[in-house]
Amino acid sequence: MIGVINYELTFRRNVLKTLTGFTLMLDESSLIQNENAKRSKFILGLKPDNVILLSGTPTGGKYENLWSQCQLLGWKISKELFWKQYIQTEWVETDGFWRKQITGYKNVDRLKMKLAEHGAVFMTTEQAGISLPKRNWIKVKTRPSPLYWKFWNDRYVAIDSANLGEFELDADFYGSNAHCERELIGDTSLTRRLYARQLCGLYNPARYEAFRDLVNSTEDRLIVFYNFTEEMERLKGIAKGLNRPVSVLSGEEKNLDAYRYQHNSITFIQYQAGAMGGNFQLANKIIYFSLPQGSELWEQSQKRIHRLGQERPCFYYLMICPGTVEEDILSTLEMRKDYTILCPQMSPIHFSLIEPAFQEAGYKLEVLKNDNKHAVDMGLKYVNNDACYPSLMVVGQIMDALLSGKYDLNKVAVIMTQTGGGCRATNYVGFIRRALEKAGMPQIPVISLNANGMETNPGFSYSPQMLASLAISSCAVYTVCVLMNRPKAL
Repeated sequence: MIGVINYELTFRRNVLKTLTGFTLMLDESSLIQNENAKRSKFILGLKPDNVILLSGTPTGGKYENLWSQCQLLGWKISKELFWKQYIQTEWVETDGFWRKQITGYKNVDRLKMKLAEHGAVFMTTEQAGISLPKRNWIKVKTRPSPLYWKFWNDRYVAIDSANLGEFELDADFYGSNAHCERELIGDTSLTRRLYARQLCGLYNPARYEAFRDLVNSTEDRLIVFYNFTEEMERLKGIAKGLNRPVSVLSGEEKNLDAYRYQHNSITFIQYQAGAMGGNFQLANKIIYFSLPQGSELWEQSQKRIHRLGQERPCFYYLMICPGTVEEDILSTLEMRKDYTILCPQMSPIHFSLIEPAFQEAGYKLEVLKNDNKHAVDMGLKYVNNDACYPSLMVVGQIMDALLSGKYDLNKVAVIMTQTGGGCRATNYVGFIRRALEKAGMPQIPVISLNANGMETNPGFSYSPQMLASLAISSCAVYTVCVLMNRPKAL
């Protein structure tokens, strides 16, 4: 007998605890890496005779997340001993509290040997002797909405959702088409970027025509990734108008009958609902109608068709508007995987939130910890000594880190705030770039973190969660709370 159950239902099925003499197979076993989650606790409490764990990203590059999976494999090492033997840590003071921070890993070869003894092996698809078909990328370039640049410059435009042109009332007073008006107001960097994305995809007539042409070019199954529900509804209308069977996988709907049984079906998958799991090897073509903001969604979505069981070459059609915010997003998705972003330490209390905020958004950001006299001396080498002390400290920290040999200078970037006011803080970005040129490292990108659009940053974008954390970290209330509670913790 074979039983299949969703992760989210496991801890609601107490009958599973009574099972004996069975084999437990977990697909995407990385979903149980948090041993404190309800589903993880429940699964770790089962008593299978055999365990098979399947995951392309079991740790997401973080060995500390392996412990719960080790338990299932039968390696009953305590969490304390696991960390002691394989995780490098140091105690750092943040917010007035001492916390253990991961700095790296040790005895990695021994860790892999122990895992192998319990049936686990780290290997790439190629190392496993599995040959997957070639992946082919095809950019489908379209112009943005005619209103894109008007919005980008004015930060405001009114869209007619019926014809995707600029909205105009069809009467002097409340017109019959008033319900079609969509006001796009880019009063912040986040909303400006969001609506610019939508003017490349959701509200772009040229994008829909290009999609229609793609669908007409093949009778094969197609997988289409999208972001917004309104995008999907418009695309579904095009597909049905071309007499193509439709399946949908979203947060509100899951109907894959057409995908399974119709060779010319089109399956629309919302990133958040289907990019991280699902086998769609019956198709070998993916259309990216719009790009995601998260790098993990981007990487995982590609694997929905390029996986075991796929025997045909895979084709990825990337719909993009050159010269627009979409190119920045694509650069971001490609950059997040490989780059380390260095951030100078400027406020120990507040900056304790910055690193996890960026990491949650998919960036590998490191807040430097070398805010000392040596950094000031290093800053004096690259900044004129009539500059303010904070600028010497900031530039010195960055140059000290980059010259330490710890980082790959072709895979590292620097981030610095830029206010736009009269303070020299506006010029720190310029100071850093000049120092990099002086030291022979002009290729290192310097990201300007600003809220007023002073500079755009190809390869970098904000998420709502990141902005929320950054807002909290700059809040005086946060400082007050820390200082009020610090004595209680002593």
